[in-house]
Amino acid sequence: MKKIFIILLVYFSFAVNIPAQTPADTSLGLDEKIFHLINNSRTPLLDKVVSVTDKSILFTSALTPPALFTISRINKHYYDENSAVLLGTSEVLSYGITYTLKRIFNRTRPFGHIPDVKHSEKDNFAIDNYSFPSGHSTMAYAYATSLSLRYNDKPFLISGLYLYAAVVSVGRVYLGVHYPSDVLAATLIGFLLAGTSMYLLPASWLA
Repeated sequence: MKKIFIILLVYFSFAVNIPAQTPADTSLGLDEKIFHLINNSRTPLLDKVVSVTDKSILFTSALTPPALFTISRINKHYYDENSAVLLGTSEVLSYGITYTLKRIFNRTRPFGHIPDVKHSEKDNFAIDNYSFPSGHSTMAYAYATSLSLRYNDKPFLISGLYLYAAVVSVGRVYLGVHYPSDVLAATLIGFLLAGTSMYLLPASWLA
């Protein structure tokens, strides 16, 4: 795990070092090459799957905490009720951290930096001009990790959650609105924020 973390840090240090408002260089870096590989791999099936996951993640992440909390409170399932609090906390942190980092890095989205992006859903999916990190991916992995930590005895649920998060993340590159490093960084942030949330809340809330 430590080696993987170091490798990712090195990757980010090179990948994110792209001028925010200047034209792309004639030589493509690793981040741009992987971006083109994913962005140009179009199939009708992927178009449909990515469209559904990309549109659903914000709705799902916003709806789940209050819905789970309300149902659990009615049924007096206190563990599930506390799980809803943990999930909501990690999602609020995800939004706050992502918003802050976007304005620190000011990284232009691929369609605003690379001149030959063939496929981009910028009019439908890009809610701001900043690329790093991916808000959708951070939210998806915070969502998946928070619920996985609470329901770690349910392997099918965990597998489904992380598969969903992975499709959302790769889908952001597929749609042409993020670089691979944007979603990789978001993955780490989502993991960390979900774990951090467990330490921020009182132990009695997580029982």
